[in-house]
Amino acid sequence: MDQIVVATSKKRNINYSEILGFFSFKEYSIEEAVDTQEGQTLIIDTLSKERAIELATEYRRRYQGLPILILTDYNQIFTSGDISRIEGTGQIRIHSVTADNGDKIVELLNTLINPEYASEVFKLSIIVPLYNEEERFEHVLNFAEKLNLFLEESYRNSKIYFINDGSADSTGELAEKLVKKLSESSSYISDFGFLEVRELEKNTRKAGTYIEGLKSVHSNIIVIVDGDDSFYVEDIAKIVNILREGYYDLVAGTKDLTAENRPPVRRLLSFIKRTLTKPLLPKGIYDAQTGLKGMRGEAARYILPHLSVERELAIDLEMLYICKKLKFRAMQLPVRCIDRDGSHVDIVRDSLRYLKSIASILCKQDQALEVRE
Repeated sequence: MDQIVVATSKKRNINYSEILGFFSFKEYSIEEAVDTQEGQTLIIDTLSKERAIELATEYRRRYQGLPILILTDYNQIFTSGDISRIEGTGQIRIHSVTADNGDKIVELLNTLINPEYASEVFKLSIIVPLYNEEERFEHVLNFAEKLNLFLEESYRNSKIYFINDGSADSTGELAEKLVKKLSESSSYISDFGFLEVRELEKNTRKAGTYIEGLKSVHSNIIVIVDGDDSFYVEDIAKIVNILREGYYDLVAGTKDLTAENRPPVRRLLSFIKRTLTKPLLPKGIYDAQTGLKGMRGEAARYILPHLSVERELAIDLEMLYICKKLKFRAMQLPVRCIDRDGSHVDIVRDSLRYLKSIASILCKQDQALEVRE
C-alpha cells in the first residue's frame, strides 16, 4: 500500500515528485482518487472547496482515522463549518499554498504520518470527570478504549486524565485498574505520559474536576468530556481539528437536537435553562449544559483563575460566561449524544441549585475580569 495518495486537479502545477521525494506516494487525478483503495495519508489539491470536502468525506467512509492534508489558496477560505462536515476521527490540516513552500508541506505531512516525531510537538489532553460510576463502569471502560484507539491513531502526544470527584463507591479503584490495563496494552511510549487518575477528597458536583484538570495539564488543546460513553469520538475529533486550525478559542458541543433516549421532562428543563442563561453566553452559544467541550491551552490558562468550585453543576455556564467577558472566540457544535441511565442529577433539586448559580454568576458582571494582553 502506498503511504500517501495525492489527489490533484493539477491546476496549481505542484511538482510532487520533487517535494515528496523521500516519501512513498502515488498521484491521481481527482476523479481517479475517488475509486482508489490505496493510501494511508491523503493530500487533496483542488481549486474547488466543495470537491475537496466531498473527496475527504468519501475517503473517510472507508477509513475513519485517515489523516488528510487539504491544500488551498489565500482566497479559498476553509471555515470551521467546512471542517465539521468531514466525518471520521483522523487529523485534518489545512494549508494555504504559496510559492516555494514545499518544506511546509513536508512538515505538515510529518505531523500527520508520524505525530510523535513531528518538528513541533502537538499535545492533546482529555479530561474525563467520574463520579460513582461503579454500577455502570462498563460504559467508562468502553469509552476509554475508544479514546485510546483514537489517540494512538492520530494524537500520540496525548494524555487522558480520569478525575474521580470524591466517589463514595469503588470508582477510583476501577479507574486505576482501567489505566493499568490500557497502559499495558498500549503500543507506544511518550514522555508526555498517557493515562492518569486524579482523586478529589470530596465530591464537588463536577466543578472540582474541571478545576483540577485545567490545573494539571499543559497542552495545546484540552477536551473535557463526560466518561459514560454518551458522546462519539468522531465529534471529539471534529472539535480538535477546528481548534487546531485556530478558528476558535473554545468549542462547546450541543446535544439538544441530537440526543437519543432523552426523556421529555429533561428536554423541557433544557429549554428553560437555555432561555435563562442566554444573556451569560458568548455570541453564537446557546447551550451551556452539554458535557463535551474543547479549548485551546492558552484560553484555559486565562479561564482557570476565575472558576469557582462553588458553581457545582453550573461550572460549564461559568466557563462560558468567562469566555464572553474575555471576548474569546467561541463556537457551538452540534454533537451526537446518548442519554445514559443512572444519571446522578436530581432534576428538581439540581435545577434549583442551577438557578442559584445563575444568580451568583450574574453578580460577577460588575467585577472586572482581567482582559487578555
